[in-house]
Amino acid sequence: MTQSAEQSLPQFTKSPWHVWRDNGRIFIKTSAVMRTEEADANLLAAAPDLYAALKRFLSTDPDIDAAAEVEMAEAALRKAEGRAQS
Repeated sequence: MTQSAEQSLPQFTKSPWHVWRDNGRIFIKTSAVMRTEEADANLLAAAPDLYAALKRFLSTDPDIDAAAEVEMAEAALRKAEGRAQS
């Protein structure tokens, strides 16, 4: 990936992310040192869509046109990047 392509990516908090439960609450800890709340919130909100798109894409027969799966994946990425269409 080129440097300009990397700069255009959303500024999510880099991994690792650690998740744990305590008294019925779920906590997420990152190593974030910059303000990335909006990008992280968009990524978390899109996680179910990203999972579903990837799961569907990987289960698609490689011999058929996967246009619907590609559109599903693109929509999930737009959501993760905060560009989801209303």
